[in-house]
Amino acid sequence: MKKMLAIGFAAVLFFAWVTEAKAITAWARKYGAECSMCHWKQNKLNSTGKDFLKRGHRLPGEDARTKEGAWANLSDYVSFTQKIRYQSETATTKPGFFVEALSLYSGGPIDKNFSFFFEQYLHENNKSGADKEKLAEAYLMYTSSDDDNYLTLRAGQIAPFLLHTHGTGGRLSISRPYAIESDSFAANNPYATRGRQYGIEVAKNMGDIYGALGYVNGTGHKSINPAGDSNADKDLYLTVEKTFDSNGSSIGLYGYKGIWSLNPADAATTGIATTYLSTAETNYYQVGLIGNYTLSRVSLIGGALIGRNAPSGGTETNNLGYYLEGNLMLGEMAALFSRYDRWDVNTAVNDDETQQVIAGISFEPMKAGRLAIEGQGTQTGNGAMTTKLLAELQYMY
Repeated sequence: MKKMLAIGFAAVLFFAWVTEAKAITAWARKYGAECSMCHWKQNKLNSTGKDFLKRGHRLPGEDARTKEGAWANLSDYVSFTQKIRYQSETATTKPGFFVEALSLYSGGPIDKNFSFFFEQYLHENNKSGADKEKLAEAYLMYTSSDDDNYLTLRAGQIAPFLLHTHGTGGRLSISRPYAIESDSFAANNPYATRGRQYGIEVAKNMGDIYGALGYVNGTGHKSINPAGDSNADKDLYLTVEKTFDSNGSSIGLYGYKGIWSLNPADAATTGIATTYLSTAETNYYQVGLIGNYTLSRVSLIGGALIGRNAPSGGTETNNLGYYLEGNLMLGEMAALFSRYDRWDVNTAVNDDETQQVIAGISFEPMKAGRLAIEGQGTQTGNGAMTTKLLAELQYMY
């Protein structure tokens, strides 16, 4: 696995010297801008794109009350996205072609200070074999001003922007970092770093520093539908991020503090999935550093996270995860990516950690779409490495 990692990053460094990279058109109908306005490459945002996201999918000065505002052209605010995939056979999945997702999303200003966003999956491939619909994210947002020192409030189904821009949302790879995606935080605890939550968030931007505090129900993991638990206690998350340059290089702090419990009676009453029953109350937290260093055509993204899970009357466990990803522009039409992940769900136990290496390439055959090919190698403890090949064709209108 270490050899695979070395080869992957050696390839990135080699192509960085021999390949000329240029921006392409990606941001389309509403602003008529080149992709370089908000994107470093394909899905990955630069500092302008991050600010656009943090302001509520709006540029400074946008006011939807004017004739040129949000509803002048509905197609500027509504998009469809489809992902068609192929995957090779593994022990737990079937090989072949399938539609991974068909989703509708919309967002932008609806007043001088208010904006909205939602992403609704009309179809998502369920790993268990059944298709499903899903609300991925939905919120109303208030932005106080157009200058660099602004306050925002969000309410709805939310997730920290720090995670979105460092692996869960805007990314080149098909897969998300394993240390953020994994649901194996602890037995009977569904928390995963990337989980979306129902709640509210207050954030403050001061020049190149952005801080956000969330007050949420908790347990907004992909396996819990609807999201929630039995206790009335709310969870808290905190992020602080400093941006260094126009490419979007930044370093951020992530913290989460939660309490989880779910008994069978409450699960039945509220309709919460019973995948993670836990009649004893569990206190847990996670903290970490997440950031990226981005040049004109090379970008490194990474994070390190530690956590503790303390069930009432049970055994306390500590976990550790980290990942490092390299991205490289290949001219106007393609980009390489490679990532190494390590996730140790219980640091007191030897040989239970999971390691994963991925590498791939993403092409842009059209302005509003891409074709990505990704190879994965995953190993847990001293077990055999499993491999998988993924291909994804995605388009957006």
